[in-house]
Amino acid sequence: MRGKALRETGKADEAKAVLDGVLAAPRLKDAGDLHWLAAYERGRLAETEQKPAEAAELYRSAVEVIEQQRSTLNTEASKIGFVGDKQAVYARMVAMLIAQNRVREAFDYVERSKSRALVDMLASKKDFAVQAADPDKARRVLAELDSADYAPAFRM
Repeated sequence: MRGKALRETGKADEAKAVLDGVLAAPRLKDAGDLHWLAAYERGRLAETEQKPAEAAELYRSAVEVIEQQRSTLNTEASKIGFVGDKQAVYARMVAMLIAQNRVREAFDYVERSKSRALVDMLASKKDFAVQAADPDKARRVLAELDSADYAPAFRM
């Protein structure tokens, strides 16, 4: 939070030192919330320094942590909305990839973000299945979608 506060108050060099220190901590991987947030904030600093490749790499790291954290959640109730407050990471990642003319990768991240949001939205609806349909089958399909590894289906 200190790094974020320093960045937001225009103290970029201090923020960079704090965030780099956090990201270099050996036990950071054990603190997922801190890890993705530090990577995201550091990525924002890289953006202001006009370093889109560095920013994209930091955002990629943040997305990986977010998605890994979500995959460890055991209940649908825990998963619902988990990614919702982290959409800014995906948005910044897409912006940096587009800035580097890496359109295919940007598209993949857009799709990842949309699919997570869709699965979360559907999971939050208790009776989203049509009355004539088999609700158990619909829930099984949703669970399969939720647990499936991301594999980009679209290639330009």
